[in-house]
Amino acid sequence: MRGYTFFVAQACALAYVGVYFGVLAARRRRGIVSRAAVADARRQHGRTFAVIGALEATAFAIQLYAAGRLPGSLISVLNQAILPFSMVASAVLLGKRYTAAQVGGAAIVVAGVLLCTAPSAVGLGAVSASTKGAVAAAAASAAAAGAGAEPAAAVAVHAALFGSTMALIGVVVVLKERLLKAGLDVFIVNSYGSAAQCVATAALLPLSVRLAAGGAPVGAYVRAGAAALTGATSPYMPWLTLGYIGANLAFNIAALNLVRCSSAVVALLASLFTVPLTSLVFCLPLPLLVATPFSWWFVGGLAIIAAGVLMYNRGAADQ
Repeated sequence: MRGYTFFVAQACALAYVGVYFGVLAARRRRGIVSRAAVADARRQHGRTFAVIGALEATAFAIQLYAAGRLPGSLISVLNQAILPFSMVASAVLLGKRYTAAQVGGAAIVVAGVLLCTAPSAVGLGAVSASTKGAVAAAAASAAAAGAGAEPAAAVAVHAALFGSTMALIGVVVVLKERLLKAGLDVFIVNSYGSAAQCVATAALLPLSVRLAAGGAPVGAYVRAGAAALTGATSPYMPWLTLGYIGANLAFNIAALNLVRCSSAVVALLASLFTVPLTSLVFCLPLPLLVATPFSWWFVGGLAIIAAGVLMYNRGAADQ
């Protein structure tokens, strides 16, 4: 699906709409959410839902395009750009102020993430060997997929493109936090935000064609993409996409529940624990992936991340 990421984005958006509205309907029947609450949410927060959907659709489309051209371990690092962006968005949109301990804790977390997934930055031989293995594995995986390895300059461009979308996601997370703190049910927020995302994703089809196919005819792109999504060109499809959508739904629901119980930034800090775990997964002999050498620096980075989270939480408790 490297050249047809629009279809992955649209399939995800449609799945979100179906699942979230289905759960919302069940909650209404059980009396957990009232009809009046849904109507009030649409009337009072309709524009916010539209903004959330547009930002998510734009970010997701660009992320999928860039991610298909980047090593998996680099994506884990770039995802952490959401932390400073979200802290800035929280300060601007919610008026949130951070203590020195919270800022320091966030910085320690980022340092731990970089130690886990970009060990070559510290210039140690064992770590550099691990990094060389990861690069070689990524190139071998790309070659096996028929995509070819990306030149260094292209990797830098796609990395910058991917990282820049974290600014959009940071604003989305804070807007959702504001809605949840205002008393909206998590599935009201998810349902109408996803509906707006689905519409916005469809509207971005010309951009997706321009990025992935260099402006090829839309009809031909749609036919080829639909064939790839349904498994006409690979026995792994559509099962990989369905698995991705299922995991994505579970992660989003869990993350929003955490946002409702705490804050957007705390939820993001918790998600940082996936970074060293992702690095460890890349060490396993999994299908469609080439195993990379294990490094104890992953474990050390995880310990540093834990220390940063503890420091941030202590700073939050002192506020």
